[in-house]
Amino acid sequence: MAAIWVAFGTGKNFMYLDINAICYALGKDSELQGIQLLERFTVIIYNKKSNLDSVNEARRELFSQKNRTMENIPPTQEALLQHTLRAVYQAGIWATSDHCEQKPPTSEGFGWTLESATKTWRPVCSNLPVASQACSGLIKWLQKRHVHVWRTMLMQEGAVEVHITLQLPIGEVA
Repeated sequence: MAAIWVAFGTGKNFMYLDINAICYALGKDSELQGIQLLERFTVIIYNKKSNLDSVNEARRELFSQKNRTMENIPPTQEALLQHTLRAVYQAGIWATSDHCEQKPPTSEGFGWTLESATKTWRPVCSNLPVASQACSGLIKWLQKRHVHVWRTMLMQEGAVEVHITLQLPIGEVA
């Protein structure tokens, strides 16, 4: 295994960290704890005063209570996981960059998927269902109950905002 060192800090606090030693000290059971720490770190990046640990909870709070736009809230837990997998894959490539003959692992399973038609790799943003498909079931359910539903979908770089307005017949309560 190649030694991986990371330059960290500035000025008097500058140091090199041995990533291999850190991973060894954490052990194999630290994956879940590592993901939780990554989520907490991501939440703090978007709201340094937050006490939330989940990016999904932080998204909900920042969007609904602090009126942040979709571009200014953390990624979903699934999107964060896929991005992390791509970063791990890239770090694996860098770790072997000093070898004469590199044999990189396949990108599949590391946040990438192979398009069968074009034979090109594309990033996996999320394995969650598309919001428009997930909301269509809700809209059909509402329409069956004689509720008029208007929906507007705004597509912005993979982020979807769904606005649903309900108009109930007089005398009915949602």
